[in-house]
Amino acid sequence: MTSDPRQEALRQADWEEASRLLSEIVAQDPDDGRAHLLLALCHLGRGLVDEAAEQLARAAAQMEIDPDYHVACGRVAEHRGDAAVAADWY
Repeated sequence: MTSDPRQEALRQADWEEASRLLSEIVAQDPDDGRAHLLLALCHLGRGLVDEAAEQLARAAAQMEIDPDYHVACGRVAEHRGDAAVAADWY
């Protein structure tokens, strides 16, 4: 079975490679909420909080009821030092 390079990059926490691959996906399909969410997590892994928040905003319409989306939004709030907002997301 051949491994998906995106999943492999995420599994290995290779944030740069995963970001590159996911950026290609969202360029081809801007409505792919899951790809935006995963790209946000990559940005968080690289310490790029504002970029993560931007990707989450793009994912919102497709992902607003997804628990992973809420956890990612909470993590962004935590990185911004806003524990109250993070708690609301969790």
